[in-house]
Amino acid sequence: RGDRSLAEAFNNATILFADVVSFTTLSARVQPSQLVSLLNRMFICFDSLAEECGVEKIKTIGDCYMGAGGLPEPDVLHAHKVCRFGLQMLEAVQQFHDDQNNPIRIRAGAHSGPCVAGVIGLKKFTYDVWGDAVNTASRMESHGEPMRLHVSASTASLVADDFDCADRGTMTVKGKGEMHTFFVNSEKEGSQWRTSVSQQSSKRKTVANAPGVFAVSLDQHASWFQDGESDAAV
Repeated sequence: RGDRSLAEAFNNATILFADVVSFTTLSARVQPSQLVSLLNRMFICFDSLAEECGVEKIKTIGDCYMGAGGLPEPDVLHAHKVCRFGLQMLEAVQQFHDDQNNPIRIRAGAHSGPCVAGVIGLKKFTYDVWGDAVNTASRMESHGEPMRLHVSASTASLVADDFDCADRGTMTVKGKGEMHTFFVNSEKEGSQWRTSVSQQSSKRKTVANAPGVFAVSLDQHASWFQDGESDAAV
């Protein structure tokens, strides 16, 4: 009731936008039913990839697909998962063609930063995201190039050890001014193993720091016991 909302602030998340290149031209040429069928098949494919990569689908707007990492549950690997998702989108979309058998091409862009996510309003509830991170991610997509993943410096800095990022230099971004941006070309060998170990370590630290829980190191492995259970366990 009133102005109550179910929204939560996130200190750091990664937002991704992807849309179809020359969609306006395509939509003027083909029947709406054909267009919707194409988008549906493509977005179903993206939905599957998002789930596999641990990325939250936020919504689709026309031909635009929006996803996010690091929400609704915080995730230290939010940028890694979104970049992995973006690269897989670029690969997967190659299986789709338009009515003239031309390959469908997309632009993808991502940015990492603080945002607010949740549900607002009284009708047609949908989980959404707000903040400058969303606007900047949208700019990364619109200022990008076909079949490439364009990211801000903040995202590139988070994934540079595990992804091959090409420096695009400084460019003028509408509504943002001068920004240093990058193209993410590929994921480095061994990245998924390293990030998996990093995430497990982060989870252990979270558990170890939780109230009523302490860690005991045995043979270089950490075991966790609830208060009152440690004597029996040891």
